[in-house]
Amino acid sequence: MYKSPPIYEIPLILQLICSTLYAKDIANCVLVCKTWRDLFSPYMWRNLDDQYELDFKEWTSLEGGLERLLLNAQHIRKLALFDSRLALILQGSRATHLTRLRIREQMPRMAANAVMALVERNPQLEELLLDQPLNAERDETRFIQAVPKLHRLKKISVDMLWPGVKKLLDNIPDSVEVLACGPYVVDYDQEWLEDQDDHDPPVDGEQDDFDGHHDDSDDGDSGEDDDEDSMDDSEMDDDEYGSDGEAFDDDEIEELANSMPPEQLIQMMNGALDEAESGSEVGSDEDDDMSGDDSDDSGSDSDMYDGELAFKDEKVVEYKDTDDSNNKPASGGKGRPGPLDMSDDTKRGNLTGLYLDLVLGSDDMLQFLPMLRRFPNLQHFGVPHASDGNLEVLSRVLRRHCPNVDSLSLTQRWNGDVALERLVQDRRQLKQIKIRPPTSFVIHTNAAMALAEHFMHLERVDMFGVRMASDDIQSILTLCPNLLSFRLSPYSDPKEPEHTFGSVVAPSGSLSFFNMVLTPWKCTKLKFLSIRLSDDTGSVKFASKEDEGMPVKERKVVELTDQDRQEMVEKVYRQLSRLHELEMLEIGVFHEEVMEAATEEDEEEEAGFDEEIQFLPSESGLDFSLKSGLDHLKTLKNLQCLRLLVNTDSSALSQLGEAKWVAQHWKRLQYLDGVSAPVWNGIEEEEADATKKKSEEPAGYEYLKNKMPDLVIRERV
Repeated sequence: MYKSPPIYEIPLILQLICSTLYAKDIANCVLVCKTWRDLFSPYMWRNLDDQYELDFKEWTSLEGGLERLLLNAQHIRKLALFDSRLALILQGSRATHLTRLRIREQMPRMAANAVMALVERNPQLEELLLDQPLNAERDETRFIQAVPKLHRLKKISVDMLWPGVKKLLDNIPDSVEVLACGPYVVDYDQEWLEDQDDHDPPVDGEQDDFDGHHDDSDDGDSGEDDDEDSMDDSEMDDDEYGSDGEAFDDDEIEELANSMPPEQLIQMMNGALDEAESGSEVGSDEDDDMSGDDSDDSGSDSDMYDGELAFKDEKVVEYKDTDDSNNKPASGGKGRPGPLDMSDDTKRGNLTGLYLDLVLGSDDMLQFLPMLRRFPNLQHFGVPHASDGNLEVLSRVLRRHCPNVDSLSLTQRWNGDVALERLVQDRRQLKQIKIRPPTSFVIHTNAAMALAEHFMHLERVDMFGVRMASDDIQSILTLCPNLLSFRLSPYSDPKEPEHTFGSVVAPSGSLSFFNMVLTPWKCTKLKFLSIRLSDDTGSVKFASKEDEGMPVKERKVVELTDQDRQEMVEKVYRQLSRLHELEMLEIGVFHEEVMEAATEEDEEEEAGFDEEIQFLPSESGLDFSLKSGLDHLKTLKNLQCLRLLVNTDSSALSQLGEAKWVAQHWKRLQYLDGVSAPVWNGIEEEEADATKKKSEEPAGYEYLKNKMPDLVIRERV
């Protein structure tokens, strides 16, 4: 079988021809030259052309072709490849001045060797972002051995399992500030890794302060209090603290839980669990105290891990006794996680961001928890997937040894409501909370109110694929005055060429008009708002707050008049108009329709309130027309991006009158995304009168293009 030739053997004439063509034309060329398809394809060409950056200012793209790339490889400083095989092109070249390398595709064996060769030839690398896993164990070992030699490295992203991550943490250079590990890093937490590549459109070419939370200017003194308060293992009396499983009363537990090192705390918890398994009542007392609940829980494993099948039989991690004379760990008990050697616990690192999208069992948590003591400067923490009991211990370890953590990110596939409430209860200075699981994530009132009431410092709330009640959404927007970013719906970059309008990856909560206008929002500093609104003005109105939790047929329904609807819509506009500093608005307006059960049998099988509501395109109301009250939004003078979700009536924005209003009041607008063409009297566009279409449809867009030449308009298709 004929093999593709090396890149150096590709004829120069083909390189020169392709250097003058666009990607679409290159595709036709590749169809002819099938033997070079793997090494020379439009996919590889386009992404390399778009993604890599140069400090060499005379040219910023690959218009000179692959030969020119090889000749100027020494000028490349930042390189991002969607296809790892492109690393083969630079193999043996003079690309030895890279400061940033990113690979966005899974690496085959040959490409992995080329990538690792690039890493080893560039010891000055500052950012190394591998979004896909290294398939072979040999490549993973080579990566772990190469990282300590990169003394300028600041950011690392790699998809590894816990054994590899542990080795990486043990050998991480002091210069590293952000470490992200796990399969969902690229999809869910890219903001931690890329300062300039965030989802949000830039503001005059600069990033806002709140979007760069991993700045380390004030991190130097963050660990002083930790060192003063920490207690050495040798100072703890084993008999006094019950290392042999003695019982504790409530007062002792409350005092020790706030003062002892984590290894003693975990040991104490497991001692109580042993007693609970043997029929003692000690376990229930301790579980009551650790959970902060006054109810009479049994303290059993089934109660602690209720709703978590993956961790049903999982025990809370423990630390066995250590012999301080020789630093050898004592032997572990039968059926329990092994003991931890704390001999290297004096190490300190400079990590400010640690993101672990990993499943950690008790054995893994036993190894991971003491490592947090090495990173007192930690500010951003991506919570691993673990049992509720282990997450509770993790929260206490963070409070004691990482007091500066003010940003939590969660991508877990667990019962998030319980875990979220436990994790955030100790973080009184929380500024960011980000939740984006691969499946639906439900937040009930307790966790939502914990966010709203206890975290007045909240600046950023990102929840993707999260279900929340309407009044809980309103509580956060009402009670958090320092909120800068609130996202509760899928968001995609309007600058992305392959952008699809209204793509929904998971169900999200929605804020009803009725709840939205009850109380004024205090988050007047808000800059980014992504939300779904449910237009309940045309169907039902809840007569009282208690009706929301009642079955559909038992609710008190009040039909609104046309005047009532118009007044409600104007109040919604006025609520949005309070956000004077808003820069990005992503909004979907849906019509809420109550679905009643057809038969008694169907009524008995109803799964819940969420399934009784169907969201349909909004037929009237908030349609962004001057008639409905668009003029109230003239206070949004800083608006740069307006994105309208699918099913939202936005045809009014294509009219000439609304277009003139946009050009007059939203002068900084850069992206108008998801607008739809007008439809006259319910007639489809292709069936509408040709003369009317010609005179009216292009008028708004034409005016905006002339008045605002930099405005990008993406029409819904």
